[in-house]
Amino acid sequence: MEVLIAMIRSSRALPFILAASLLLLPTPQIHALSWDTVTSAFSWAIEYISNNKRLQELMPIAVFAGAIGIMILLGRKSKQPVAKEEIMVGKSVCKGRKGKIKGAPVLQPNVYNQFHSDGGGGASCGYQLLLRSCQIVKAISNGDNDLQSQLEDHKVIQTYYGTGKSKVKWRLHILDGRSERRIKLYLSNKFEEGLRPLKQCPNEEIIDPDDDPRNDKENKGKKDPDRPKRHIWEIYRSAMRGLIHNIVPALLNNETPKYDLCTDESIIADLLIFIRVDNENLNNYVRQKNKIRQYIDFKKLRQAFDCTKRSSGITLKKIMNNIKTDPYDKAGEWLDDGEVELLVEFEKEAKGLLPRKNIKYGFTVIPEFNLIGKKDVDTVTPFIQDELKKSLNKKGQYFHIFLAGTMKQKSGRSGTQGHWFPIILHKQKTGRREYIVTDSAGNHSRINDKRVKTLINMIEKSAKGSKD
Repeated sequence: MEVLIAMIRSSRALPFILAASLLLLPTPQIHALSWDTVTSAFSWAIEYISNNKRLQELMPIAVFAGAIGIMILLGRKSKQPVAKEEIMVGKSVCKGRKGKIKGAPVLQPNVYNQFHSDGGGGASCGYQLLLRSCQIVKAISNGDNDLQSQLEDHKVIQTYYGTGKSKVKWRLHILDGRSERRIKLYLSNKFEEGLRPLKQCPNEEIIDPDDDPRNDKENKGKKDPDRPKRHIWEIYRSAMRGLIHNIVPALLNNETPKYDLCTDESIIADLLIFIRVDNENLNNYVRQKNKIRQYIDFKKLRQAFDCTKRSSGITLKKIMNNIKTDPYDKAGEWLDDGEVELLVEFEKEAKGLLPRKNIKYGFTVIPEFNLIGKKDVDTVTPFIQDELKKSLNKKGQYFHIFLAGTMKQKSGRSGTQGHWFPIILHKQKTGRREYIVTDSAGNHSRINDKRVKTLINMIEKSAKGSKD
């Protein structure tokens, strides 16, 4: 241990500590490592290790394992073959790979590697798949012959999701969305501290009199035992959520919200704005101050927001200082399926990368291939058998972009980890179908990938009845 401490002080062990920091934490898969990822994880690890004696004891083992990990990583990266075969993607000659699945051509043009210093970062695959798939669809529909140069252009990466101090376009959009979700979650947790537990509240399950089936002449005053009931507790919880919904925009604009949560009267006044019950008698009942006090502990609510005489309890600075996020979250990395869909909608409005209006196309996000075929959770199979088949039956050119992932939620971490890559279905005007895939993580071959085969097999099987 003394030798290890001496090495650390002399900075000779820095590379190994960097590697060890990745092993001690819930970290990304090997293919998603980049220098930014490593250094971010290192700074996070130092703080994490300093508060954990058990990890300090394991440090020598982790350093040794980290050294081995670096050697394996470098060895794996050095063995990646470079695809040099010429393939035709639309009217463009590209370098890459080609194959066939169920008789349909499968093309994989090379794209700029995300691991390069200007490639967007090791955890940027969620951005990469949308950029490259949009470029491919637009180039084919426009008849461009320079697709390869577009796919290897690193400058466009800096335009849409480049890293560094000045975040741009897509990355800013994702970061704004994450800030909003973090603030909402923080406020929700704080309000929950002031909402008394349901079991401590009066047992008041209700049915809105206007909806009570006993008031319907056809029911002749009979009760409906299967009719869901609503507890008054839920009315106050819903009012709190309405208050949160109105507080967040002001915070995101760095403004002081007009709501004061540091006196009983002001809290009640704020909540009354969002208590809405259609039935007048019930509405008057739940708006009584004494009734509200039976459900809300105002002392705990003030404590939750750390109220003082000079503070309303809610400021953006106070909230952000109390929200802990990991480096990937702060950097806008590791997009989940909701964020990928958010980017798609964002780009639909921007219209910068999407094809012209007369070109028909669609998007489908598949966050986890393992869900395909599983009862009640598989949405991909029904879509292909019903909706996509209709598009294949129609005349004219059509594109469908499957934004495919192997994303999984990581315990103790925000967001997801895994890998994203696009699978593009192109139905030509003649009815002939072809597929284009890419992989920004070193252009790994996806031609024989079992997930690609599964999806294409499903589409081709469904398309057999289409009018080619």
